[in-house]
Amino acid sequence: MHSSYNYTRSVVEARRAALLVAVATLCSCACGADDPDDERSHHGPCAEIEEVCAEKDDDTPGAIADCHQLAHEGSASRCETQLAACLEACQ
Repeated sequence: MHSSYNYTRSVVEARRAALLVAVATLCSCACGADDPDDERSHHGPCAEIEEVCAEKDDDTPGAIADCHQLAHEGSASRCETQLAACLEACQ
């Protein structure tokens, strides 16, 4: 009877571990949203702003720091809207 108990306990623990892995996988997939405005990406207009503004940002409040922060936030639509202004400010 003792070995049967250990076997059942092992099966329950293995199933619990598999369930935790499945939940963790689903959560990580859900965090990678399909909406481009929610993605934190390093391509497109945010990458352009990052490339131009990163070296110019000396943490002084103003347009350059704002643009650099915007690029890090990674909202493609916001970066697209501010692209021309940020590229001009960071030149």
